[in-house]
Amino acid sequence: MKSTKKGQYFSFDAIVASVIFILTIISLLSYWYSTKSSMEYQNSEIMREAIRVSDALFAAQSSGSGCQLGFAESWERKVLNRSAIEKCTAVYASMDDLKAKFGLAYNVTIYFDVQDAGKDLSISTDDYFQRGVGVNSEIAKVQRIAAIREGKANGEMAYPAVVEVYLYK
Repeated sequence: MKSTKKGQYFSFDAIVASVIFILTIISLLSYWYSTKSSMEYQNSEIMREAIRVSDALFAAQSSGSGCQLGFAESWERKVLNRSAIEKCTAVYASMDDLKAKFGLAYNVTIYFDVQDAGKDLSISTDDYFQRGVGVNSEIAKVQRIAAIREGKANGEMAYPAVVEVYLYK
């Protein structure tokens, strides 16, 4: 008679190691694709334009008369001047004027959520934006933390604020 030997093809530890390896590969690929889509969103044209507008708001004020869209008191101290913002609110009430000032192809709305007893500020508040932008519209939102002071005097208290820049089609 012939004797047959029975054995295992794979040991238990080899099977467990294979399962762990496959789960690791799946998790790495999942992480890669989620990071890739996040990076693509941040590098989109509308997002770059929103960041550019936000940076322009935090530029130092020029000494010229009229409304300048750089609201910071100086390059060293990025404290925003409330009176300059209020002056520009009246000048750029029209969406087209604000788009032309920034050289944008997108609609723009800027909110200043000031944490004091006074009213919040906004530049170019569009009724279309307040009703809600359509589902097919692309929206870019940039939020920055700021301090807003009533006047230019250093003794005046600066209030914390959130500056929100919205760009949309």
